[in-house]
Amino acid sequence: YREAPMLAKLVESGALPPVAQRLPPEPMVVPVVERIGDYGGTWHEYISGPSEAYKLQRAGAYETLFRWNADFTDVEPNIVEAVDVANDGRQYTFRLRKGIRWSDGAPFSADDILFAINDVLGNKELSPGGLPSWLTMGGEAPFVEKIDDYTIRFTFAEPQGMFTQRLAD
Repeated sequence: YREAPMLAKLVESGALPPVAQRLPPEPMVVPVVERIGDYGGTWHEYISGPSEAYKLQRAGAYETLFRWNADFTDVEPNIVEAVDVANDGRQYTFRLRKGIRWSDGAPFSADDILFAINDVLGNKELSPGGLPSWLTMGGEAPFVEKIDDYTIRFTFAEPQGMFTQRLAD
């Protein structure tokens, strides 16, 4: 990795730490397909209507727990570093990458996932339709528990074979 040229002055002035101090200890590294890109430029995106709203997430907020690989044939860990799926497909334990941060510099942890599940998706005012159907099995919400700051476990009432794919979406 290299420092983005447009950030060099901020690093020199001390307003921003060097890139090595901003990256997590084990960052997600995407393999180069054709060549390493150039810094800067403008991204133009066209959305023709509601059926293409998915592009907003992919363009502006595509840092999901899992991500689709380059040819969209499988999912791979992204913010998650490793996953353990219980043999019956009912229990998923995720170990998060350490050092991931929000845009304000606050660390990303298992507490953020609990907040999203309990206080956003589970809040009737914010999510009047309740939890999304892909997050429930047998009509029941999963039991979500924080194991430690970087480990979280989802336990479903029934096997949830598409869970990591749904999280990549």
